[in-house]
Amino acid sequence: MSVASINGSTIESAADIVPSIDRAQLPEDRLLAAAYDALAGTGLVAGNARFLAQGKALTYFAAPLGDIDLCVITVGPFADDLSMSRTPVDGFATYGLRVENL
Repeated sequence: MSVASINGSTIESAADIVPSIDRAQLPEDRLLAAAYDALAGTGLVAGNARFLAQGKALTYFAAPLGDIDLCVITVGPFADDLSMSRTPVDGFATYGLRVENL
């Protein structure tokens, strides 16, 4: 994997973008089991999700996908209001959070 830097900080992994990925998962970081069921087959590891933010209608989580991608998971108020996008870690310093829907 290539290494990128932004403002002098090296970006080598998803944890360099979302530092909470390096700590143990807290209760608020956990996605509902239904979310993991819906994302089955993506390679997402249940214990890797981290809470990012709560909006008016949506909750946002991040999770690494392997060693090269950062996923953003958006969860709405209903079980079927779920999406996951990913961005390559090595391009983050160049173009920010450019996502590809899975």
